[in-house]
This record gives sequence, structure tokens and C-alpha cells, in this order.
Amino acid sequence: MLSDRLKQARKELKLTQEELAKKVNTTKGTISNYENGYSTPSNEMLTLLADILNVTTDFLLGRNSQAVNEGKSNINAQTHIKDKVKESLLSEFDKLSEEDQKYIVELIKKIKK
Repeated sequence: MLSDRLKQARKELKLTQEELAKKVNTTKGTISNYENGYSTPSNEMLTLLADILNVTTDFLLGRNSQAVNEGKSNINAQTHIKDKVKESLLSEFDKLSEEDQKYIVELIKKIKK
């Protein structure tokens, strides 16, 4: 059910698998695996997919036939994606040596000028 509903919602928005993958920060292969039933998204990914596709998680899971998610918007999904990217960047930054961190900070300062 999930695979069919995910594909249906994606196609209704005229998104390719690759475009959807970029919006949820994953690969085209992962989206393909979801749509072909080879794997299932985590709860977090399911929620993000529903937000991006403007449908409910219940719709994607086949628990109801109402597709439209009136309570959430793409703005919420975009904010969620930005938060995830920030979290990922900070995590990677923390793994760098102090010297590399200083270099990155200086590089950002130069870019902002």
C-alpha cells in the first residue's frame, strides 16, 4: 500500500523520484526502493515525505483514503529539511580538528564578504 500511495502522491505533484529525493535529502534509489516495496521509510522519513507531498502519513500507510494534508504545508517541510541539514553540518563540523574548524570559520567569513 505504501509503495503505491507514495508513487501516486509523487506523480500528482509531477515530481520525479530524483526531485523528491533531493527534497528529503536522500537518493533516487531510496525513493525507488520505497515505491517498489523493497524497503520502507523510517517514521521520520515517512513524516517528511508526507509533508513534502502534502498528504497525511495515514494516507501513505493506507489507513484512510483522504490524501490532502490540510494541517501542514510545504513550508513546514522545508523548515524541517533545513533543520536536518543544519544538524548534519554541525555534527560534521564537531568531528573536525580545532584547526580545521578555525579554517572553516574563516572561509565562511570570506564568503560572506
